[in-house]
Amino acid sequence: MKKLTVLAGAAAFVGALSSVTVEAQSIGTLTWQLQPYCNRVTLTITQNGGIYTLDGFDDQCGAAQRAPLVGIATPNPDGSIGFGLNIVTVPSGLPVHVESRISLGTLGGPWTDSAGNSGTLVFNGAAAGAARPAPTVSGTVLAVGSIPGTAIANGAVGAAQIANGAVGSAQIANNAVSSAQTSNEPGVTSNYNAASTALGASTSVISTAMRVPADGYVRIDVTGSSLNSGAGSDSATCQLQKGAATAIDAAAPRFFLRERSADLFFDSFSAHRVVPVAVADNPLLLFSGQNFRLVCELGGGAIDVSNVHISATYYATSYAPLSLIVIDPPPQQ
Repeated sequence: MKKLTVLAGAAAFVGALSSVTVEAQSIGTLTWQLQPYCNRVTLTITQNGGIYTLDGFDDQCGAAQRAPLVGIATPNPDGSIGFGLNIVTVPSGLPVHVESRISLGTLGGPWTDSAGNSGTLVFNGAAAGAARPAPTVSGTVLAVGSIPGTAIANGAVGAAQIANGAVGSAQIANNAVSSAQTSNEPGVTSNYNAASTALGASTSVISTAMRVPADGYVRIDVTGSSLNSGAGSDSATCQLQKGAATAIDAAAPRFFLRERSADLFFDSFSAHRVVPVAVADNPLLLFSGQNFRLVCELGGGAIDVSNVHISATYYATSYAPLSLIVIDPPPQQ
């Protein structure tokens, strides 16, 4: 009896294709298999003039949840029937579009989907097979340059949206991620002064400027040579600073230049410091930036510095492990 019902529905479908009905009428419910996969689509077909609406589901190979679908069938000039199905996969909710062309003789034909899968649509098929691969959003679906920067809001793609290891050195090395797609990649600025500078009570020896693209961190590096230019003990305290030159902060990283020889003697020095930065601190004028500098205070004697090279490197984030934060209890009322 079930087979006769299926055949009657198929006959009604074929017969309807040869006529045009003004009023909508239900033709029946038929099933096709998306071979070589085990997915079967069950469609309730309704004729409305020369257009046939398709409503039903993909059984997802007998899964506990079916994937609902809607579609259209239309006669083609070559005598085939074109199927267009929009399936909402479960549980991901990602859509997949299926296109097929069936012949009136077999009620079957080739099919392809928007995820790149293909096969044969077999009327009332029930062969064994694997499930059709679930749709994904990948580079094979999105054309290069199809998503412009203006379509992605600032901060829309963060650590929560990118799986660990999803973007690695292979993608960056092959220019898959470049300055056109990112606004906070590492960057560097530097300055060099070969001339000799005599240190005084508070001397800004050298500086370099940077406009940071996002909140983050800047590592300041400096190298140079020092010369005790007088007899006796010579000393100075130096510090790498952000912004305008200020007095040496004893609670922040600093380094010392010292020489106790009466002879003129060159020595080399190097230091680095990491400071937090913010976009809000960038000057309004685009041709200026935040300043990173070497400041030295002479403690005694006389010291000259020369061949000083300073660089500032921007980093978007810190990978320091989390530390325990103790929060004071609220005051008693």
